[in-house]
Amino acid sequence: MKKIFSAEQIKRIDEQTIQTQGISSDRLMERAAYAFVGALDLTLLAYKPITIIAGTGNNGGDALAISRILLDKGILNKLVFCQVSPQLSIDCALNLSRLMQYGDANIQTIIENQKLPDFEGIVIDGLFGSGLNRPITGYWSTLVDKINQQAKRIISIDIPSGFFTDQITRSTHIHGAEVITFDSPKLSFLLPESQYAIQSFKVINIGLDQEAKDDIESKNFYVSRESISSMVSKRKKFTHKGSYGKVCIVGGTDTMIGGVTLAGRAALASGCGYVFYEVPMNKWDAVLNQHPEGIVKRKTWIYSATAINSMQANDDYIYGIGPAMGSSEKTEKAVLKFIKEYKSPVVLDADALNMISHVGLGFADISPMSILTPHQKEFERLIGPTQDSFDQLAKLRQAAMVHQLYICLKGPHTILACPDGQCYFNSTSNPGMAVAGSGDVLTGMICSFLAQRKDPKLAALLGIYLHGYAGNLAAITKGEYGMTANDIIHHIPHAISQHIC
Repeated sequence: MKKIFSAEQIKRIDEQTIQTQGISSDRLMERAAYAFVGALDLTLLAYKPITIIAGTGNNGGDALAISRILLDKGILNKLVFCQVSPQLSIDCALNLSRLMQYGDANIQTIIENQKLPDFEGIVIDGLFGSGLNRPITGYWSTLVDKINQQAKRIISIDIPSGFFTDQITRSTHIHGAEVITFDSPKLSFLLPESQYAIQSFKVINIGLDQEAKDDIESKNFYVSRESISSMVSKRKKFTHKGSYGKVCIVGGTDTMIGGVTLAGRAALASGCGYVFYEVPMNKWDAVLNQHPEGIVKRKTWIYSATAINSMQANDDYIYGIGPAMGSSEKTEKAVLKFIKEYKSPVVLDADALNMISHVGLGFADISPMSILTPHQKEFERLIGPTQDSFDQLAKLRQAAMVHQLYICLKGPHTILACPDGQCYFNSTSNPGMAVAGSGDVLTGMICSFLAQRKDPKLAALLGIYLHGYAGNLAAITKGEYGMTANDIIHHIPHAISQHIC
């Protein structure tokens, strides 16, 4: 897992890297600039108008070094040096001096209240970096607005100018940037407010000192492919279906059953040995038609207290409760009774969460180490409104810690909040997964991994990552428009096989 650092922590890591590795700060800047250029597709930049925007801080120093490296590679560019401050950082001044020695350098310096230049073609944005601590205003705000309006493509160095690392951005900032960021994503990249600033981001390694990163504590992590692959092991030869656990999906109504079977089919596709269903009696045949490998428990749990009691008695199952369940009074009474009395971890989704919020049952009545998978609105119903995504993240973390739960807040970067206060941000998924049934698939996958591994944290991490990865595979073959939950299920085995260590 990659740690996600604050702007202040990144500064400390840079300083310790310089000290430990015995290099100057401008050499570290040079390393970052070369890594940035190495991440570009230079064939797409050649023979196109390129404008590089540099400010007076270290982000501007990066931009100046990048301009020079591109010239070395035969890629002409115009450098607009923005005299934001009379004082230049030491490394910015050094790289400006170096660039000025190039005969083919095209440097335009602008100061406040001068006529703004035009920005055709590609803009490489190095105006302000992650150290920015106040909104962009006045002339420089107008400059950013003009870049947003005119540039055909914007590539930001480390972070879009004007966009904050550790707080909500409500002021002027670069929009729609392709960001090449250093070492790890910024926390703000992974929250909904980033959707206007960031079109995409790529994380590059610039050789920061590993010991420095290990020494600094972080409660936020970015889930990487390498970390997931270490959790997926090859199956042993002399195993059988009983070796891989039993999942029981509880849900369905007279008018809905698809979400239940999506969850069950996803569970079996993720490797568990058995899938059982607790569904209304008049939906038994429909379930078996949709999922012939499943096993219907022949009782009407939705109306029967004895059915709930029998569920309580069977800890061999991992229960996934909520898909397509509806909200009838009888269902709510039976399910909430089960949730309050059952003492082993369960996976709760959809209508089960809405029932909890409807009656004010509260997190305290859920068995510790259970896994909850709310989307944004379901989470809001559980904890109340929040001011913004940073406030929501704080309340998500607090709820997981206080009540000893694993809470997967679903979204483009699904967040897993853990009982120890750590939060893990998923790195897979795509907009095509915003479709009915996708959440039911995630519920089934998490149930399956919990049945196989018996570790809620591993189950949740594997579930959110491989769910997104399967969705990405589906997008490759199907496209983001028209993708269905079934398409995700079909790609689950392939997603898992690509991560076996």
